Amino acid sequence: MRLSQFLRAGRSPVALPGWVADLIETVEEACACGGYVSDHDRMRLAIELSAENVRRGTGGPFGSVIVDLDTGDILGAGVNLVVPSCDPTAHGEVSAIRVGAALVDSFSFSAAGLRAGIYTSAEPCGMCCTASLWSGVRRVVYAATTEDVEAIGFDEGLKPGDWQAAMQRRGIEVAGPLLRKEAVAVLSSYRDSGQVIYNG
Repeated sequence: MRLSQFLRAGRSPVALPGWVADLIETVEEACACGGYVSDHDRMRLAIELSAENVRRGTGGPFGSVIVDLDTGDILGAGVNLVVPSCDPTAHGEVSAIRVGAALVDSFSFSAAGLRAGIYTSAEPCGMCCTASLWSGVRRVVYAATTEDVEAIGFDEGLKPGDWQAAMQRRGIEVAGPLLRKEAVAVLSSYRDSGQVIYNG
């Protein structure tokens, strides 16, 4: 089942805004025609999720997608829903991981026999770094940096300074920042909109 169908069928464990399924369906159609195969394409999708979340006022300025690195299929998508859901753990990465795990019906993408990567509009915070590790992804790609996120007032939590090396020691490739300027523009638009900077 494609992710957009899964979301529309109401099977997602995360109550994502309805527009997410529409966006993912458009991307899935492009994927079927050979699009969205590069890191840049996938990161643009994560950033587009974050930007649309800000434009529509449905959550914070963060978006993530999980992709099967072998087939290019989109396995999960998420946006930051902390404020609207009253859930401090509802970060973009966690939302995408929860959706993806439900889609593949496994606690781990690796355990399901998949080589998955997570593309996230900002460097994972302490919680999301560990959640990504436990999710069984083999690759983490990020856009904006921790410094960029903290510059607009967010607290990125507890994370070791050598997190990238620690991930790589566990067989998880880390890449970034990729399309940092575009992601920072979304962060700035969120700050300028006056929406909630939680945990700042």
